[in-house]
Amino acid sequence: MNEFSLGINTVLLSIVYLIRLNRENKVLLTMKNVRNVLLAAVIITHKYCEEKSMSFRTLASFSNLEAKELIRLEALFCKLLDWNLVINESTYEAARASCFVSLTMRFGSANCQ
Repeated sequence: MNEFSLGINTVLLSIVYLIRLNRENKVLLTMKNVRNVLLAAVIITHKYCEEKSMSFRTLASFSNLEAKELIRLEALFCKLLDWNLVINESTYEAARASCFVSLTMRFGSANCQ
């Protein structure tokens, strides 16, 4: 079994990308597509933010999709974002603060560092 570890920043930035796509009406999340859209967001964010990203072979075994399908999902997701992966500091800080508030309300304390 492959281990796939995500930092809070990867998760947070993935959510920012999803919000951006939703705000621009580029993706409507449905029960049919949510898994693949979330997977694409995490893969793109992980590659963009981490020094060493996982190979498509590892990601394929983790996701139960073929590497060819992951490549297609990645390209489509980037195209929907107009290849704009930059998230400015104020957007990041707003997302981090929102994460902190949401988790604190839900669990009593949170660490979105």
